[in-house]
Amino acid sequence: MDRNLNNANRLKAGIEVEAAAAECAVTGQTSAAKAENLRHLQALISFKKREIDINTSYENAKLACHEYQSPQPSGTSGAASTDAPAND
Repeated sequence: MDRNLNNANRLKAGIEVEAAAAECAVTGQTSAAKAENLRHLQALISFKKREIDINTSYENAKLACHEYQSPQPSGTSGAASTDAPAND
């Protein structure tokens, strides 16, 4: 789970670096238009970072679920076979 968190932090840092570069390139016809475009960029960045948090939580939940599942008894491998022997 720590690995997932470390990976998420790296991804979010990468997004912030890209965002800083993109923020310099934000333009608009007027200062109000530029401010609006900047707001949209910040919202997009926020959504990307939130997506990483959600995926990390999902991956951690899958790991936790897998840790607490009881092992299958030996000799069984899933559902019982529905194949009936051929009767002649």
